Amino acid sequence: MLKHREGLKQVIRHDVHDRSDTWFVLEDGSNLDQDLEDLLVVLEHDALPLLDRFHDPCSIMASLREGMLPHINPDSPAGRQFIAAVDTECAKAP
Repeated sequence: MLKHREGLKQVIRHDVHDRSDTWFVLEDGSNLDQDLEDLLVVLEHDALPLLDRFHDPCSIMASLREGMLPHINPDSPAGRQFIAAVDTECAKAP
């Protein structure tokens, strides 16, 4: 997917935190520039568009339906409360 994953594959150490979705800076910092560049790409292309959807409660409901918010458990009390609140706000939206 991205440069940081390729870099991680070249790391000799295989610590618990050596995951493909985590930026790992080597002790000597030699890959820091590459990690920062990759982080900016991910933020710009993945994170910011997702966060923009949260300005509109109806978009949040769409994200829930599309499975884009897997950490929201609709069967838990907190999940039901969250969904009810978002649904209420979506109904108020123009």
